[in-house]
Amino acid sequence: MMPTLGIRYFLHDPVRNPYFIEYAPERFRREYSFDGIDVYEDTGAMHRAFLVGRAEVVSTIEEMYAIMRNADFQPTRTALVEHPLPQSFQGTDSVELGTPRVIERRATHAVVEVNATEDCILVLADAYYPGWEADVDGERADIFPVYSIFRGILLPSGRHTVHYNYTPFSFTLGMIITTVTAGVSLLIAAATLVRIRRRPRVAAE
Repeated sequence: MMPTLGIRYFLHDPVRNPYFIEYAPERFRREYSFDGIDVYEDTGAMHRAFLVGRAEVVSTIEEMYAIMRNADFQPTRTALVEHPLPQSFQGTDSVELGTPRVIERRATHAVVEVNATEDCILVLADAYYPGWEADVDGERADIFPVYSIFRGILLPSGRHTVHYNYTPFSFTLGMIITTVTAGVSLLIAAATLVRIRRRPRVAAE
């Protein structure tokens, strides 16, 4: 599963045990060193976003992790999900589904452009968390966890632009409270100003 994280470069202290190199020595290539630290490239690292043709429902997280630990498991062929997907999604065995392109990625926003050859699942290798919302070409799309940690959405074939935005309820609630508080403060200030202006003036002696 490491390639799905999209991490291309690893730092390694030669004094310590290179666990990731021993895990898959054929994938890692030493690029250079600086200040006594080696830099390795994972030549098998995948793109941050990728397309998957089929889904498999796994009832427990423990079972899901057991499947992912299997050396024969191919994450680009099967998306492991926690709940059944809509029956309208039939799935496909094709592996040539297209290559999504992440054109913007920030802490609370991401944009992915896709040209999908068939209906599929778009997986973004960023953390799934309540509060994330997505739209496909301006139409709301449901986000569901894939492999328990990534964000997945169903995607029809064709060219699409997908927007992800993080808008948690706590942020919305905070904005509402701030707006109401500001409004009440303005009303109080306006009422106070009116009372001051209506107060009779005492003539100077």
